[in-house]
Amino acid sequence: MEEKPNHQQFAWTQGWRQGSFTHNVLRRLRRLSNPVLPNNYPYFGQLTMPGKDEQTVYFAAYASKPWSDFEAGRWKKTRDTLAQVAEYSKAQGLHVLFTFIPIKFRVYQSFVKFDPESPCREWSVWPIAELFSEFCQSAGVPCLNLTEFFQEAVHSGGMPYSPVDSHWSPQGHALVADLLASELAKHGWLSDTP
Repeated sequence: MEEKPNHQQFAWTQGWRQGSFTHNVLRRLRRLSNPVLPNNYPYFGQLTMPGKDEQTVYFAAYASKPWSDFEAGRWKKTRDTLAQVAEYSKAQGLHVLFTFIPIKFRVYQSFVKFDPESPCREWSVWPIAELFSEFCQSAGVPCLNLTEFFQEAVHSGGMPYSPVDSHWSPQGHALVADLLASELAKHGWLSDTP
């Protein structure tokens, strides 16, 4: 009995990906490089908002480090430097607006579901936002905390941060620009002339 040839073994019957030498070499190199440059980013969660499709949101590992005496000491040095900036600015007649820019995890944490084995479930945010606000109040300097505005945007179905990295999205940039313009106008720091 004559055996029929298996046409699936021929390169011309496969798609270009399976038959491409370059593609296959790059795929193998990517697998081999995983210990140095991970192919699968482990820090992500599922953003679920009413009326919207579930979306994967990725996080940098900033929130994986717990607040400790070391960070508290760094904050004290930072606070002292900010106090010098505030004093110098007042002495020079300059306007200062300190702005707290939250990490992405702080903004999305309450909106995202994490897998049971996700390391993100163990993360917590530092008390830096509260400490920053307390400092601004004690120094008599205006303070703009972007956290609640970004959270309101997410709650309304917006994405102030890019879903795949820790940078602001175009929507986040526009939101901050509007907030800064409003804050500067509120303090009377914007000139009426163009």
